[in-house]
Amino acid sequence: REKKKMHLKLKVRQAKNARDGVAKYIYGELFEWVILQVNKSIGWDDDSTVKSTTGVLDIFGFERFAINSFEQLCINYTNEVLQQHFNTFVFKHKQIEYEAENLDFSFTFPE
Repeated sequence: REKKKMHLKLKVRQAKNARDGVAKYIYGELFEWVILQVNKSIGWDDDSTVKSTTGVLDIFGFERFAINSFEQLCINYTNEVLQQHFNTFVFKHKQIEYEAENLDFSFTFPE
């Protein structure tokens, strides 16, 4: 059986877009596979058979992994990191602003 080859001349921008598209596809498929494997390993069908659980407390309350998946944990983690970044940005800038105006700011936000 003869293997067919296709040659397509692309401009640099087109080649980069094609490369990026393939990379995004591979990353997406790999992420979905990892999520599926983790969900299989931490999942359970019946709450009455569970001897211990993992819960995550975020700003919206507890997440239970019988209901939520590893994907939800990733989303929650990302949200918490973004919230921490926002808090650091806002409060650190307020601290600098207050200090520049010689206002009392008794809390020093950690670096």
